[in-house]
Amino acid sequence: MFEFILVVYITKHSAPEYVGNFESCTHANVYVEKHYKNVHYTTCLHENYIYLPKDLIRRNIKTEIRLD
Repeated sequence: MFEFILVVYITKHSAPEYVGNFESCTHANVYVEKHYKNVHYTTCLHENYIYLPKDLIRRNIKTEIRLD
């Protein structure tokens, strides 16, 4: 299930940006480390605890977690 939402704040005063839905916050954080540089702030919340617009197009993102 992709029930965790990642929101990124690029700068201190920027509007929150919906990135996508992930299997867990760990998966979301791995995605941030791989795809974003110099991000001010990120937050990951369960979709039941965040307001999402009804017309939001859901983006399920599969991220591999390597255990080296």
